Amino acid sequence: MYSPLMQWKAGPGKKVGIFGLGGLGHKGVKIAHGLGAEVSVLSHSLKKQEGGMRMGADSFYATSDPETFKKLKGYFDLLINTLSVEIDWDNYLSLLRLDGTMVVVGNSGKKSPIGASTLINARRSLAGSVIGGIRETQEMLDFCSKHNIGSDIEVVPILKVNDAYERVVKSDVRYRFVIDMKSLSYSSCDERREGVLQHLLGNYGKIILTWNPLDNLPTAAPKTENLQNLFVVNQN
Repeated sequence: MYSPLMQWKAGPGKKVGIFGLGGLGHKGVKIAHGLGAEVSVLSHSLKKQEGGMRMGADSFYATSDPETFKKLKGYFDLLINTLSVEIDWDNYLSLLRLDGTMVVVGNSGKKSPIGASTLINARRSLAGSVIGGIRETQEMLDFCSKHNIGSDIEVVPILKVNDAYERVVKSDVRYRFVIDMKSLSYSSCDERREGVLQHLLGNYGKIILTWNPLDNLPTAAPKTENLQNLFVVNQN
């Protein structure tokens, strides 16, 4: 989230809208607020409003309310789209003012139909962004340290990974899950360890197996395309 906000010069005097208050969105709100921009959250409902305002949002809107799009038409300089679901692209792009830009960082995995006139009429732009390089990553860490910005997480044991996944699907995450690999006991037999790895493999199709050189213990992380709010850490 730091990379697109810096690239499109979010800061004082800029009106920034964040679509979605999940793993990416909540960090976007904090960073945009730290940069001094006017920040609005646009979420499907208002159930995360309290959390969004606490993070630094100036306004919070429900996209399920048609009045939101009427009220905010032509309002934003920059929109960051973190959503991984289908949206009405023309409707969302209409929220940009003259020369405004929507930056896409979420991916629904489907083709996106967009009317050319939506871009032409107000010289709007549609762009994409991923994470920055090593230098920008260090800048982001320094910035977050200076402004006391961190991720809001909930630590879950490895055997609760299915429950965590279901809660991600239901948008019941505040705002990232972190799997505690200490909950996988390596003092037990290899059969138990292999059973858990197969459990992950069966549910998520593919796992990343990494090796910790300090204690020679493997850690496993589920790899999915749509599970941006589920992360694995090895807590030594």
